Amino acid sequence: MKLSRTNIALFLFCSALLSCGKKEPELSPEQVQQKADSLYKIELKKLQQQGKEDLDKRLSIEIKAKVDSIRQVNAEIAAPPTLGTDHIADSLDTTADSAK
Repeated sequence: MKLSRTNIALFLFCSALLSCGKKEPELSPEQVQQKADSLYKIELKKLQQQGKEDLDKRLSIEIKAKVDSIRQVNAEIAAPPTLGTDHIADSLDTTADSAK
């Protein structure tokens, strides 16, 4: 049991010692801006590609529904009104009766 505690303590001590020795160089504001711009461009390209793929998938779905709706409205507009012939005959008879 003592051996494992010693190994853990030694490992933690070595890790702490090695991590303190290396320092990253500080970046100038221009370098920071350059890195930010490059990361932004990468993400922007990914988002644009994903947007194009989503548009291609949804376009066929959306267009089909719109075309069906337009065709239905055009069919309703183009169809002549449906009136029964009895209705026309009745209206002619009543106007003939009222003229007498």
